[in-house]
Amino acid sequence: MDDPSCCSAPAHDHRSLPDLDVLTEALVSARPGTGALVGLVDSELDRGDLHCGDPHAGELLLQPTGPGGPFAQLVGWWAPVHWRAVGVIGPATVHCGGEPQEAGMALLVHRSGATSVSIALDGAPRPLDVDGAVGRLVDACRRALRLPTPPLRTPPAAWFAQRWLDELVAALAGGEAPDWGAAARLHPLSRLVEAPGDLEALARHPAARASWEDLRLTVALGHGDATAPEARLAAWMDAPMFGRWLLDARPPLDELAAAVADLAPPVVAQRVAATLPAWR
Repeated sequence: MDDPSCCSAPAHDHRSLPDLDVLTEALVSARPGTGALVGLVDSELDRGDLHCGDPHAGELLLQPTGPGGPFAQLVGWWAPVHWRAVGVIGPATVHCGGEPQEAGMALLVHRSGATSVSIALDGAPRPLDVDGAVGRLVDACRRALRLPTPPLRTPPAAWFAQRWLDELVAALAGGEAPDWGAAARLHPLSRLVEAPGDLEALARHPAARASWEDLRLTVALGHGDATAPEARLAAWMDAPMFGRWLLDARPPLDELAAAVADLAPPVVAQRVAATLPAWR
């Protein structure tokens, strides 16, 4: 989406911070099953279809989301500068006592970085503890406000290993039984070393030690591939969101490693297990 604000948001909002928990509880109570993008805006500039009841907090604007849901609507979009908070409402699946249950969910992220999530389960809205919350919707709301997303502890090297094992599992599931050399050549960086079977040495190659920001800028400049987001989306993201986007596109590394252990010839499975620590 185009940037409708044409300028950066102010670094600090000195107006009083609204009670976000009150707002998310009101949202999830009023619209428990409706998917919508939410904006908390200055009262004197816009009027929304749901009044929050606090003239100092502003007005809540609700825009129904399309088939792709609120995440698709948020990605690549900049909130106008008079939007003090961005959020979403819609259905969600929550796990209570290990059992999944359908619930309504409301999320708001303020320009200060304050975040609130409330759910409506069995008709009773309640806020959740979201200290350090991480997720696709939180990332997208924060980037729409030009805020940094939470740090990502997993290094890019683990993503290269994830891609490698995903390719290896696909080959094994297709009936192939590669030896170690063939398995190692499936690694996305194997062409960078003369002996592609030496994946421990490959893990020390500068390309394997790149940062998430290095990779994000490479894609943003138009040098991505089918495994990466579009260049314009990479430019909109920050490094942690970009990394989570890539990692979430494939099964977790431990799950892939377990699949290799089950499917691969024993010698290959043992080499994979011995190699992975260098890529974590």
